[in-house]
Amino acid sequence: MQQRTVVVVLAAGLGLAALAGGGAWAAGATGNLMQWTMQTTEHMQGAPSLAPRTVQRKLCAPVAGQFSKAQMERALQRANARCRIENYRQQGKTVTFDQTCTVGGQTLTSHGVFHEGPGVDFTGSTHSALHIAGRAMTVDVEYAGKKVGSCDYRPKAAG
Repeated sequence: MQQRTVVVVLAAGLGLAALAGGGAWAAGATGNLMQWTMQTTEHMQGAPSLAPRTVQRKLCAPVAGQFSKAQMERALQRANARCRIENYRQQGKTVTFDQTCTVGGQTLTSHGVFHEGPGVDFTGSTHSALHIAGRAMTVDVEYAGKKVGSCDYRPKAAG
């Protein structure tokens, strides 16, 4: 059960980290204070589905580039995740990507789709799959972000 929890947190958290992680911004540069909402639904083969969980938090994000491949890779690197992003595509205001992460000897594969709305607001989702103890598990996360103000953006140092 502990491994399952780690994987669910990783699936939801990596999506958040990938979008909120910092880039090459000067400390104290103006950022966007974002209200994030994440709704996580998980299902393990042979087990009843758990009720969806919703988490809201505010965080300071860079003004631009929150959906760039480089930004996502830097955030994953800072999270010490063994992940790679493939099939990254940006068409207009829609970004799609595949992500593969290794967690405790397990491989977690994810597909993400994010849509930029007016300004810096966005919606998106990730669908992740893996096997734990021979059982298939999926984790679906719906994201919504809305700018609620400005903030002093201070990215965490890499590694």
